[in-house]
Amino acid sequence: MLDEETLARRITLPGLGEIPLSAMATLLVTDFLGHTWDIGHPLGMDVRLDPALVPLSYAWAQQSMSREPGFFGPELTPPPGADEQTRLLAFLGRAA
Repeated sequence: MLDEETLARRITLPGLGEIPLSAMATLLVTDFLGHTWDIGHPLGMDVRLDPALVPLSYAWAQQSMSREPGFFGPELTPPPGADEQTRLLAFLGRAA
């Protein structure tokens, strides 16, 4: 069960060190959002990520993200006036 006690339990993750399980959940959501775009964009789809998840993932990424091999690529510069989804994707190394 994912109660407060379980989410506070600490785990060790290579590249990030010791983190609470709740941070792992946010990492997985962030990874899922990036890969959702990775799959849809090359297929020509207008991928609109869940606007309720983008701010949470963007905030997590700015504070916690690892750019080591196997995690996320180099940050890109989003275009001027970019929306939050585009800024998140650029931060994750995607040219949205």
